[in-house]
Amino acid sequence: MKIELTDRTLLKLLGIISFILVIYLVSVLISQKNKMNNYFELHKGLMNKYTKEKDSLIEVKSKDIKHLLELNKKKQIVIDNAIYSIDSLQKEKNKIKIVYKDRKDKIKELNSVELEKYWKYEIK
Repeated sequence: MKIELTDRTLLKLLGIISFILVIYLVSVLISQKNKMNNYFELHKGLMNKYTKEKDSLIEVKSKDIKHLLELNKKKQIVIDNAIYSIDSLQKEKNKIKIVYKDRKDKIKELNSVELEKYWKYEIK
């Protein structure tokens, strides 16, 4: 039995081999596409997770900064009140010095009888 290969048979055989090769290449391409999609989805998920973590850290830091700013404002109010109190006390001290100096000068001018009357009046 002799197999004769004619042009027509060769073309059919070449067509079948080409068809099988195309099916193989398409299946390889689909497989690669699925791998790339899986890789993309995995990395997309990781990137979203990483982004959410960073966003939450930024949010926490932002709240921290706001809290510190509020504390700073409160401290500034306390400092302003203290400065106001110090200024008030300084003014009061100056008034007392002036009164003391006036009374001291007045006492120097008094004689003993007037001085005794002055002290009796001051004690009352």
